[in-house]
Amino acid sequence: MHKFTILFLIIALISGCGSTKKLEISNIKTVYLERNPVEPTQFGGTIEGKILAQLKDGEEVDITNNRNLTFSSNDLVKQLGKRYKIVKHPTSFEDNIAFAQYTITEKDATVTYSDSIRLNLRGDLKVDAKAMNGVDGIDQKNRSTPLVFRDGNDGDHGTPGTNGQNAGDYIAYIWKEDAAYFIYVQNIQTKEEWRYKSREPGMISIDVSGGNGGKGGDGGNGGNGKDGKLEGGKAKTPGNGGDAGFGGEGGNGGNAGSVICFLHSNAVELELKISFNVSGGQGGQGGTKGKPGQPGKALDGQAASRVGRTGRDGRRGLNGSDGQMPQVTIQEFDFSGYK
Repeated sequence: MHKFTILFLIIALISGCGSTKKLEISNIKTVYLERNPVEPTQFGGTIEGKILAQLKDGEEVDITNNRNLTFSSNDLVKQLGKRYKIVKHPTSFEDNIAFAQYTITEKDATVTYSDSIRLNLRGDLKVDAKAMNGVDGIDQKNRSTPLVFRDGNDGDHGTPGTNGQNAGDYIAYIWKEDAAYFIYVQNIQTKEEWRYKSREPGMISIDVSGGNGGKGGDGGNGGNGKDGKLEGGKAKTPGNGGDAGFGGEGGNGGNAGSVICFLHSNAVELELKISFNVSGGQGGQGGTKGKPGQPGKALDGQAASRVGRTGRDGRRGLNGSDGQMPQVTIQEFDFSGYK
């Protein structure tokens, strides 16, 4: 009975490990993102899938977490787990492709495989015109006890976060044609144009929120002072602790933009499915102050040295201004010029 139990455990272990074949570039035919084709995939949404390597013998191996794999794309951003956010802004109504590249490195050899991921243009659509966030400040390193001087080194101040950018002003036209819905969006200042198509629309959201301010960098800790000591019959006093660094100030949030939205009367059923985000960007969190350095230990009869001066947390950035909530205007218009 004991032998059967061991045999069962060995079989279960082998089965759970999947393919034990070593992944070599010479054995790979192609690499692609496998996902459920029935799940809605729309611009501004996410795709859940795993990256597979198809070997020349037909076997498929999951390499999503392979340390030799590098994922890159201008259209997709990898998120936690096996989820990818679609960040592409299509400029043609016929565009339903997100491109990605998978680079595998093996010793001195490197091969890149290209993938075209087709979207079914169903489900919720998000027009992401949110402004860029600010850049976080730099955290400072903790300081040490100096080699020559008695006092601990002062901690450096964290650098400030940069401000979030202001969002732009946009105009949008939405209509229905041949059982499909079309969304044309233009930046009023730059004239940049985006064209979205939806076959089975869910919610349609247009985000013109301001960028968030960057976080302030943390201040560094002050270094500890040297201990008092006798050297060559001469007393050396204990050093003071180094001052703590200040936290950097958080960047201010950017202001929200605006949207002028026209909905054609032939698509009036979408009125309650259209939403907007006109929130100002959040101010960045201030950096955390460092800790003051400790004084060196005094010998008997020596005056005690002091602890380093206390730092100060960085100020939180100001929130950006919210925009005015847009109204959807329902009317007929000639959409032939927006194709």
